[in-house]
Amino acid sequence: MSNIVSQPIKNQFLYETDFLNREEITFKSKILGVKIELIFDKDKEMFLVAESILALMESFFSTSFENIVPTTEKIKIFLKENSQIETLKTTPLDQSNEFVLEVNKGDYFRFELRDKLWKNSLNFIASILSRNFFIDNYNEFLKNIFEKEEVYHRVSLVYNHQLFAQDFYGDNPKIFFEDWYNEKKNKKYKNLRKQPMNLAVKEFEIKEEIDSKKNIDFKNTPHNKRNVYSVIDNTLWDNANWKAFGFLIDRNNELGLTILFENFEEGKKIFDGWRKNIGEDDEKERIRISVIKGISIENPHWYRVHITSNINGVEKDGDEFILASKSHELNALNSRNLDNLTQLYEKFNSYTLYPASMNSSGQFVPDLTRGIKKKELIIKNAWEISLNNIDSVILKEGDDIIIPENIENAPVLEVLTLKNNRAK
Repeated sequence: MSNIVSQPIKNQFLYETDFLNREEITFKSKILGVKIELIFDKDKEMFLVAESILALMESFFSTSFENIVPTTEKIKIFLKENSQIETLKTTPLDQSNEFVLEVNKGDYFRFELRDKLWKNSLNFIASILSRNFFIDNYNEFLKNIFEKEEVYHRVSLVYNHQLFAQDFYGDNPKIFFEDWYNEKKNKKYKNLRKQPMNLAVKEFEIKEEIDSKKNIDFKNTPHNKRNVYSVIDNTLWDNANWKAFGFLIDRNNELGLTILFENFEEGKKIFDGWRKNIGEDDEKERIRISVIKGISIENPHWYRVHITSNINGVEKDGDEFILASKSHELNALNSRNLDNLTQLYEKFNSYTLYPASMNSSGQFVPDLTRGIKKKELIIKNAWEISLNNIDSVILKEGDDIIIPENIENAPVLEVLTLKNNRAK
């Protein structure tokens, strides 16, 4: 028995086994490294609709590897039954990666409503694309999908999913756990074993030869071998318009950092999303904040603030990963504010992050009800940034970094050389 449960094949399963015995069902998939969750109440008809919708998404993006970059690590779709609509209706929620998808399960697969379903399906896909992916050239991207990738053929198969399922399962399929087990009808057997089985699970080491000189072919990297790490809701950040960064001593006599947004309502949604997904205390330091100083010889007090995901300690189980981030440049006239921030952080070794707005007098007004407690704050010189450092993304072509005279071969030189060469 121990040998059976220790078989190496267990490492090849993409997802945990789901017996479909809960009242709320969650379908999962991975598209371009983005985790997709489709959530709905247990119902056989909705089960087939949900399978069709997930297959629809996979059909659109199955070979879409070029000219598209995801900006979120997870998309959540809440599937709701609504008999008052035709086919389906998409409603985006406050967080850009969350949607309510209403569906009329009674007419979803009706052939005479196929054109209406196609139109509403396109609206659903467009909503997901516009809020969660960066596409360099929309016209070229869509032209490639519809003209070269046979998306019509794939989608037509999806819309016939009910017929295929009936041919395979029959008219009354056994889908959920309860369909297979009836507590009233099935005989119960007394457990004769006095103690649980002691299964010694053996770990098999599977060695794979890797050619270190061979470059990874990102175009042909499977969807499940890609990962996206993002605490950035790109749409909300674009709408909020990050304007400034500051600090304060809050009502508890503790250090607070503030991110000032021009559109404060959108800025509050960013923090609402963080508090929902991470919590009021970022214990695992999922939000990584760094302050990079010494970015300009001509303007020695300028610095940049970089916000991204903290991937230290994160198990990277794919061949490729994408990291979303935002940065803001502060054009300070002197070093007083940054010096004070550094001293206060060295004193407290923790802080609370707040969203803020600016009143008519030009003063920061933090929202103290939306704080997130944190400990890590990275403050460093730009010349210390190496090519493989996460903060290298905020350095720009033409940056004239301050490098102390006693430092030879500063790590940042390799970064600047690469960026300047790319710009040529």
